[in-house]
Amino acid sequence: MISTFFLSIHELPKNERILIYGASESGLSALNTIKRERKDIDVLFFLDTYKEGTFSGLAVHKPNHIFTHDIHYDRILVASVYWYEIVHGLKKNVPMSMISVLP
Repeated sequence: MISTFFLSIHELPKNERILIYGASESGLSALNTIKRERKDIDVLFFLDTYKEGTFSGLAVHKPNHIFTHDIHYDRILVASVYWYEIVHGLKKNVPMSMISVLP
């Protein structure tokens, strides 16, 4: 499981639709790398525990948004130093196979 849990952006499967958890510098870095080096990946929006609105041109939603709306995504990419707490909260409702953490 660890080999699919901690993934670099280059290791993400092709053509995924992802949500980036962390509307912060780490999330922005992930978004910019995806835009520059992984044009096949579609970032739908950001998730963040404390922020809502927009960040770097994308919507930012609270995590419960994905449980109360019909969102079709392949993976949540956690880009935060608080990854352990975030994953612990997500795994209650999201299969672990759909959660990855940037190393």
